[in-house]
Amino acid sequence: PRDASGRCTSWLRPVTPAGLPIVNRRRDPARYHPGSSDVERCKAGTPMTDSRNVGATDSSPPAASAALPQAYTEEDFKRAPRLWVNIWLFALTFLGAVTVVPWYGIVHGYSTAAWVSLVVLMGATGLAISGGYHRLWSHGTYDAHWTVRLVYMIFGTMSLESSILTWSTGHRDHHRYVDDNLRDPYSAKRGFWFSHMGWMLRDYPSARSDRSNVKDILRDPIAVFQDRHYVPLVLATNIGLPLLLGWALGDVWGVFLLGGLLRLVLNHHATFFINSLAHAVGSQPYTDANTARDSTLIALLTYGEGYHNFHHRYASDYRNGVRWWHFDPAKWLIFVLAKVGLAHGLKRIPDVTIQHARLEM
Repeated sequence: PRDASGRCTSWLRPVTPAGLPIVNRRRDPARYHPGSSDVERCKAGTPMTDSRNVGATDSSPPAASAALPQAYTEEDFKRAPRLWVNIWLFALTFLGAVTVVPWYGIVHGYSTAAWVSLVVLMGATGLAISGGYHRLWSHGTYDAHWTVRLVYMIFGTMSLESSILTWSTGHRDHHRYVDDNLRDPYSAKRGFWFSHMGWMLRDYPSARSDRSNVKDILRDPIAVFQDRHYVPLVLATNIGLPLLLGWALGDVWGVFLLGGLLRLVLNHHATFFINSLAHAVGSQPYTDANTARDSTLIALLTYGEGYHNFHHRYASDYRNGVRWWHFDPAKWLIFVLAKVGLAHGLKRIPDVTIQHARLEM
């Protein structure tokens, strides 16, 4: 816990290495302890002005690895080998989206069903990442019924953004070491291209993880099942499901190209914008300790994830757009799930704490 100035007030309350109090979660004593470097800083009276949330006792992101990563150098990054599978995947899907998709539309045309499949599957995969991968698993901002987690897993797999475990371990490290070029997997300070997708094209040391920071997620059988069977699940959801849906709707290739291929590319870049544009465009009403920004425009492009400055200050809040009028579909979805009994334990930062952060700026 920290006071409004960021100084530590007590080490008596059990917390994760990143400072998240134990709130309505299964206890795992091995995980909940402050990092030694944090203890030393608090004893010295040093304000906690890094990427972790300051000024609230329940606002920090979930645990990162207790041990800091190896001290890499810029030379290690320059020598990082290319990830050819990722390179070819991004290149071929993008090429198909800008050539085959319009060609088929001009020559054959697309049915209404194909366009509807694009919109529906875009929404399903986007919300699976925003509400599932991000807010449920990575940050633990709420708990969900197994049926909700199963749907998130299916459409999250369809988004082709890696498994829940891989996505979450990297994202927790991003929050732990935000803007640290040697430890943040997609540090915005390495430039727009790197944070957008360049970090996935080489085997950079900052993106490697032993998954010691996702032990809580390893207790979720749905996440573990997906991780063990990721490739066949990817093929089933990205090839089998669109073809099956297209057959059922009477437009096999139209649905496959719009609801499958174009949807995949658009969804990729909508998510990637969170790491790039959301750290470059907008205002900083809650903290200037990192590059994260708030922008309604970016929120419209990223399923409501554009209120990123608030998120980096208060990562444990299930909301990203904290105002009622903020465009945040995942916030609305989680709220509705809670009302019908499919989600519980929704975490919110008190309004007075949020207002205090704004006044500090």
